[in-house]
Amino acid sequence: MVSTTGCYKTCPVLDVKLYKNTVYYNLLEFNNKVGVYKYELTLRDFNELNRLIDNLDIDSLKKEYASNTPDVQVYNTSFVYKGKKKEVFFFENECPKDYQDLIKYLINLKSNQVSKIDTVLNFETRLRIPFEKKNIPPIPDDTLGM
Repeated sequence: MVSTTGCYKTCPVLDVKLYKNTVYYNLLEFNNKVGVYKYELTLRDFNELNRLIDNLDIDSLKKEYASNTPDVQVYNTSFVYKGKKKEVFFFENECPKDYQDLIKYLINLKSNQVSKIDTVLNFETRLRIPFEKKNIPPIPDDTLGM
């Protein structure tokens, strides 16, 4: 499972859940669509996911990769691999590249032919990063200093 935060730009806010051969999306904001959708993996997708997973050193992944970088998208992820649950919270571009490649691949599958569904899905990864709409901070008024 993956949940993303927004940013002061147009970072897509969404939840992703991979279950068996289907990827479920809860598209919240700054996506081409809004709502819950599903995507059936093709053999090519399945092979690519396996390749990305094989490139990972899963045991070396830390629980958190954060920094003081302002206004970046944040990802909260959780998955089960070989019977072990792994949770990774990271700021964009702060985790190992192989892991971010896997997460981005799953997210980008939403650009394929997805089908809208009426099912309500729970995403435990959303609990750590609740969905809140935030306004862009006002532009500083340079005339006050003159």
